[in-house]
Amino acid sequence: MLRPRIPSTYPCRLDLIWARLPFGFKGSLDALADTSGGAKQGLDGSTYQTNVGLDYAVTSKFKGGITVGHGYNQYKTKLNGEKGSINSSRSGLYGLWKPSPNWYINGTAYYGYHRLKSERIMTFIPAVAAHKNSGSHVSGIVEVGRDITLPQSVTLTPYISGGSLVMYEKGYTETGAGIQNLAVQGHHSKTLQGKTGIQLSKFWNFDTETPIYSFAQVAATYR
Repeated sequence: MLRPRIPSTYPCRLDLIWARLPFGFKGSLDALADTSGGAKQGLDGSTYQTNVGLDYAVTSKFKGGITVGHGYNQYKTKLNGEKGSINSSRSGLYGLWKPSPNWYINGTAYYGYHRLKSERIMTFIPAVAAHKNSGSHVSGIVEVGRDITLPQSVTLTPYISGGSLVMYEKGYTETGAGIQNLAVQGHHSKTLQGKTGIQLSKFWNFDTETPIYSFAQVAATYR
């Protein structure tokens, strides 16, 4: 994912250290009916994400950077109490090229490593089937956009992007439930994605040393 981009029309330094502060979310989803007439059980879940990075101005028109991050997700189904978690670490490279003052091309490449575990409560025997395994992903995305300066230090940025993600997951065999343990083979999947949207951003200059940057985005995604 590309981080929200500061418009090129703002005269800021191109070499800086940035951080996305840790944040979390906890939510609940009730059971949903599907088209076959059955129901999909609801779940409770929570997520935690954080990222840090370093930008470096290679030239006046090109900036490169590196980023690392961590994420943790938990879930528990409401019907049968199945629960699990995904512990993720990721790193990436990204670049920003400005062929002209208002046009930009963004590109990123990411690698992520994921540790997964889950527990299933068996229906017919008093046992819990558990497993631990791991997976990884490689992804890349390119985005092109144009900054349009509006009054009151507001910038409108229409953009279009395309990318791909390849996910690999190792096989595993559950433990704890005897002959009802599942054996799952390793597998991989690929996703292609296109997106177009707009970003509206504004700098609030309360003083010369500490401007505040706010933004809002809306986009349509095709997979």
